[in-house]
Amino acid sequence: MKWWEWVFSGIGVLALGLFIDWLRRRLRSSGRGATLTAQGARVSDSPVASGSGITQNISETHHYHYGPIATQPTPTAQPATEPRKYIEPIPNVRYIGAEPVLLQEERMYGGGLFEADGSPNALIIRFANEVRQNPPNLTARVKAVLIYRWGQNEIDVAGNWLSEASDVSEFAPDSRRHKLIAGVMVNGQFGTITGQKIVTHRRTWYLSDRLDLKDFKDGILVVQLTDVMRGTHLLYNGEFVISANPLSISPKTV
Repeated sequence: MKWWEWVFSGIGVLALGLFIDWLRRRLRSSGRGATLTAQGARVSDSPVASGSGITQNISETHHYHYGPIATQPTPTAQPATEPRKYIEPIPNVRYIGAEPVLLQEERMYGGGLFEADGSPNALIIRFANEVRQNPPNLTARVKAVLIYRWGQNEIDVAGNWLSEASDVSEFAPDSRRHKLIAGVMVNGQFGTITGQKIVTHRRTWYLSDRLDLKDFKDGILVVQLTDVMRGTHLLYNGEFVISANPLSISPKTV
């Protein structure tokens, strides 16, 4: 067989193809310029390491791009609400006015004082149980305490209501007839009307009398009204400036 016949035969073509493939891989590996020929060396994450006694660590660095991180809104703290406290309604007792008046004694029907026209000889303070637009409007049974202060003296008495046979006056809503006696003048001496309850033979008696305030010329009168129907509810607390000569009264604090 001649050489060209061998070259173009099947064996020649196969041998030639293997040679060309080997030559291509040879040229490719030589073009990289480096081979892994290190002995006794540790290689970690490196495509190229050569020589002996080499420890090479190459770490990869990755750059990632993320969008903005969504943050949850911070919940707004709600203020703590205290339970609403129940406030017991009380009668709407109000100061109306104060003035000098003439009081006379009624003699035909068992005594008692009443208001008349003429030169003043007494001081009275008017109160009312005013009606509110929003109910409830309550009735009160009002007791008064009068505290007189003049010079170095101080005295407190149970107040006396005009036209009442008791030290307690019933205040219905929208009633303006309640008059507290704040002082009286008898024979040039200033005093007050006070009273006391007497219980005997299962009956209650109320006795009133005049109490002189010695050497009183002018001073302060403190008035406190409480509702005996509901325990110790204070309905009113006020101060008045009073004078015996001339007879006068005016509110200091109401």
